[in-house]
Amino acid sequence: MNGEKFHSITVSRDTDAIVTTRVYHGSRAEMEALAAAHRIDEAGDPGWLKSIRLKPLDGRLWECEFKYEGAEDWDTISVPGRAWGKKVCQLRGATLSRPLEFHPDYRTKWNHCLFAAAGTNSLPSWYAGAVNTLIPAADAKKYCWGRDPADAPYDGDGRWRQLAAPLKPGVESYDLAVYTVIETARFRSASQAGSMAAGSLNRIGTPSNTFGIGGGNWKCDDAEVSWNGKCWIARLSWTQSGDENDWDGDLYGTV
Repeated sequence: MNGEKFHSITVSRDTDAIVTTRVYHGSRAEMEALAAAHRIDEAGDPGWLKSIRLKPLDGRLWECEFKYEGAEDWDTISVPGRAWGKKVCQLRGATLSRPLEFHPDYRTKWNHCLFAAAGTNSLPSWYAGAVNTLIPAADAKKYCWGRDPADAPYDGDGRWRQLAAPLKPGVESYDLAVYTVIETARFRSASQAGSMAAGSLNRIGTPSNTFGIGGGNWKCDDAEVSWNGKCWIARLSWTQSGDENDWDGDLYGTV
């Protein structure tokens, strides 16, 4: 910038950060243009820009002061972008309610009764390890699974009796811990922010940063566009499927 000159640099340290102050001198127009070209919290040298101060000096000379806060290893830190439309991600934990049958240790006895025909009084050898309601052919006329005591069948000898009650009565689901990525970006207009959200809701895709987390895939479960008083913010919430049971591509489209 014509007429602009670097004036001074001051570095101070405390227990939390390194504070670097850079001061420039020039005309009022030059210093105002310099200040307008930067934003609070942008990444600079070294650290994040925490304040910008303009003030007149003697004559026509003006001063522009930039104050940055960083750390000793600032140059090794991966800094999120602040450009318009640049997506920035945040990681959170969440839970999904899954059918009890999807649990990796599921057993049929958890939420089923076992019924037995008249004259059958002992539990079969397969009872403890059963993972579905299929009955071995050799025992099909002696045992039957059911959800409720009222499901007990009848035959010529009368109603079958309940040999074993459910071990987890009333439990039909469990909470699976998963990750959620909140993806945001700043825009100058509502239509630009809306274009980021459009076509994403309830669709399978991948956020711009998954923080190295693998397993399953991701689905956009929430979308929002709002004005924060300075710019338009688009926000997408991506939920990880959590295990080998990916979000079903037959049920959900893709971004």
